[in-house]
Amino acid sequence: MCTCNYIIRKIKVDDKPAILDIFNYYVENSMAAYSEKPVNEEYFFHGIKESWFYVVEIEQKIAGFAFLRPFRATPTSSHVAQIGYFIDSKCTHKGLGKKLLDTLFKIAGADGITEILAHVSSLNTPSLNFHKKQGFNECGRFKNVIIKNGIPIDMVWFQKSVK
Repeated sequence: MCTCNYIIRKIKVDDKPAILDIFNYYVENSMAAYSEKPVNEEYFFHGIKESWFYVVEIEQKIAGFAFLRPFRATPTSSHVAQIGYFIDSKCTHKGLGKKLLDTLFKIAGADGITEILAHVSSLNTPSLNFHKKQGFNECGRFKNVIIKNGIPIDMVWFQKSVK
């Protein structure tokens, strides 16, 4: 897949199986996703606003996705969102994560979000490095809060202000 002709667009209902395929690849093959078993639509898409969910498409194929979700369902935290994104394993290291991140920061700013949080598996070195490179600051670490396949994992929290 070439990244020269990519588009970033809002999610469509027809995109959901491809999104689940990408996410479940990471469930089954890495420590990047916390679940031990593949997830279904109801589990994965719960609580995510469609207007905050984007995909990157290359040659009419979903190559990755990103979304924001409210951090907490309280008015006092309405300016904070949590971000999540995954890129098809065949399309990583091509700048697509950065392009999706930039898109979500624009959407977040337009919707009054001033702070973005991300949590990353302590065993996901590429994602830890990506967040640091993109200007996120580590703001917390919850030790051993995930145990996947018998392996304890820290949840590393990052924060970045929307400018």
